[in-house]
Amino acid sequence: MRGFLLLALICAASAATAQDIPQLARAQKEVALHPSSQDAWWALGTLYYDQDKYAEARDALKHLVSLNAEAGPGFSLLGLCEYRTMEYDAALAHLGRGYTLGVRGKGSLAQISEFHLIALLTRAAQFETALEKLTELIASGADEDGPTTAVAGLAALRRPLLPFGVPEKDRALVAAAGKAVLDTLARRPDKAEADFKILVATYPDVPNVHYTYGSYLLVADPDRALAELKQELVISPHHLPALVAIAVENLRRTDAAAALPFAREAVENHPQSFEAHNILGRALVETGHLDDGMKELRQSARLAPESPQTHFALAAAYAKAGRKVEAAKERAEFLRLKNEIAQ
Repeated sequence: MRGFLLLALICAASAATAQDIPQLARAQKEVALHPSSQDAWWALGTLYYDQDKYAEARDALKHLVSLNAEAGPGFSLLGLCEYRTMEYDAALAHLGRGYTLGVRGKGSLAQISEFHLIALLTRAAQFETALEKLTELIASGADEDGPTTAVAGLAALRRPLLPFGVPEKDRALVAAAGKAVLDTLARRPDKAEADFKILVATYPDVPNVHYTYGSYLLVADPDRALAELKQELVISPHHLPALVAIAVENLRRTDAAAALPFAREAVENHPQSFEAHNILGRALVETGHLDDGMKELRQSARLAPESPQTHFALAAAYAKAGRKVEAAKERAEFLRLKNEIAQ
């Protein structure tokens, strides 16, 4: 497993082995003498981690991050320990914190941490975010091994599981979906197209297979994409991502009337989805129903106030209605949120 190689790769200063007990004893003495030393807690945590003592490593690293809330590697390694001790919610939070603090991209700790973050995002049903980060992971040159393929397949099929939790009967399906996704992310279009054709032919009635293929086709062949997305609705009625994707594609084609029924169905069946209210609001505005459209967009903003896209759509709607002050306010909020994301 990736974690067993971590210490040798990222912490040469504490290149302990399971037999190097004196070094561990020295580290324990050091934290006793200098309880405010970040270096001492880091050394102790990594020594425990190298010996597969994940609970002890977790506790040491908790001391480290309590001393320094900006210790990105400390948060990441803490999250890896919590993954091993099956404290998955805490692991997701701490790996996410490490990622935010810059533990990402190339490098062993970054890639190991990002892989586990993606796995935990998938478990938490944050599938789109997981796939976004998987794109970064593959771009960094990470190995496309079995666990990575499994995580890719689970995220694409929208199954909130960890790789080792895939039932035996579904492993071939998950692997096939994962291969298609990885070939897509690695920019191997010929292989990806062949993968998806096999996936759809082999599993034509499995939920999310047609949605995943349709999403892949949206840029290169939007007509085929719409057909696949609509087929997903036959298998999975009220499938929110498919409904939104179809409505968005129709809006892109400046056919708001065609977008409306899919957007309405999205809101009717998913009233707590900010994306559903966003796309319905945009479709209503484009079909001339300004008041109703702005109402839907305001609801979208209430559900997800940190979404730049909703404030952008609201600004455009207010401008179309001649409400200049409100339009300016929404534009300013859009720019603020966009700048925050970029930082």
